[in-house]
Amino acid sequence: MSMIDLAQKYFHAIFQRSEIRVPTLAQSLFLQSEPVVESGSDVIELETVKGFETISEPVSRNSTASDGTKIYVAGNATNRKILFPLTQDEFAVDSGLLNRRIVGFESPHRPLSREARRLYYSAELMKEIVKSQLRGHEYAAMTTFFDAALTTPDGAIDFGRTATLKNRKVVEKWSVTATANPLKDIGDALKAIRQTSKMGSSPFVFALMSEGSFENFLKWASTQKENQNIRINNIWLDNFANVPPQAGFMIASGAVYHGWVTTPYGAQPVHVFTYPEYYEASGSSTAYVPANKVAVCSYFPEAFKTFYGPGKRVAESAYYENMLSGLIDEVEMEKSEKVIGGARIPMEVFNTVLYPLGRGTGDGGVVESAPLFVPRFADCVATLTTEVK
Repeated sequence: MSMIDLAQKYFHAIFQRSEIRVPTLAQSLFLQSEPVVESGSDVIELETVKGFETISEPVSRNSTASDGTKIYVAGNATNRKILFPLTQDEFAVDSGLLNRRIVGFESPHRPLSREARRLYYSAELMKEIVKSQLRGHEYAAMTTFFDAALTTPDGAIDFGRTATLKNRKVVEKWSVTATANPLKDIGDALKAIRQTSKMGSSPFVFALMSEGSFENFLKWASTQKENQNIRINNIWLDNFANVPPQAGFMIASGAVYHGWVTTPYGAQPVHVFTYPEYYEASGSSTAYVPANKVAVCSYFPEAFKTFYGPGKRVAESAYYENMLSGLIDEVEMEKSEKVIGGARIPMEVFNTVLYPLGRGTGDGGVVESAPLFVPRFADCVATLTTEVK
């Protein structure tokens, strides 16, 4: 094993054993099916297939002609090449730190050599970067879940959700309690999903609501005198509604389950969730779920897929040979993934590269990751804008 590979494995082992707590609901939605790790190219070619939704009709046994018979042609798909969105964060370890005792460590456990201290500080900084990148991945996954599209520095990516499923208007603003009709809005969205996707029903349908939308929904629901179609926690129920077994990964990832409703469009329960988690950008705290939005999803794991692309930076072997000469040549890893909430994230998707800062000022490095969250069946989600009628 080369020193570069050994260092990569060393840092992955540290990540794996570290306590990393970040919200992962959106990522977990895309990671219930096996992810694909692509190390050979920074471009992925995706196929978008829509069609084959018409009914097959009987043909005459007595006819020898093929008139009227549909001919299905192989390869009838839209191919698009997409650059993996790249996240890249650098760090620096000042050379002066390498001669000082590390605070909190005493003999005989403190890192004694300069090499050990360099690795310690690098690993600590890398852990913080990984957490920051996972938060960025969560934002990208949530945006893709709601919009079936994502804007990146390399251009916009559109996964082709049908326009009638995007930002649907409601009968009346949910904040207008007297005339709002959230059950009809949710039911119409579910009906549109089934009419558009033609995929059939899913045993697990949910509505992910922004906190403001849920507050307005709750005010409206409290005015419905024991409506049998509404079973929301603390409304007409003495106990918390039972969490459906399919939602276990969502609860583990930070979602809050509130109960279920049925709509004028059939008796299937639509399970209601919120996700009271925030990220910080430009000095402000912002909710992951967009304000005044609701996503209605006819969920099945195969509808969502995660592809991880390679990094951009390349390690220099000579530097690694000198810097890591004292590193043990065997690193034990329990498994090659990190479980955070309901998301099982492959460790190798974080590319770490170390390098000197120059003129003896210290050492630095970079952590890279490049996930692409793909709604393979983009039409299994419809979004509502609850304050636009």
